Amino acid sequence: MLILLLVAFSLLLLYRNKRRTARQQEETHRQKLKEIEQEQQLTVYNAMLTGQEQERNRLARDLHDGLGGCSPV
Repeated sequence: MLILLLVAFSLLLLYRNKRRTARQQEETHRQKLKEIEQEQQLTVYNAMLTGQEQERNRLARDLHDGLGGCSPV
């Protein structure tokens, strides 16, 4: 009877340990997914900023070239 009780207790400890490990792995996985999502958002924001800056530079060149090409009246 004592051996059976020890085996049951050992199995309970093993089960709890595996559950804790599984929860920790799940939390680690969630954190990695969150980091990946944040990196993707940063990539999108950087691409948007780069595009806006290029458009500003293009408009500035167009305005500058357009003003320089006009002859005084």
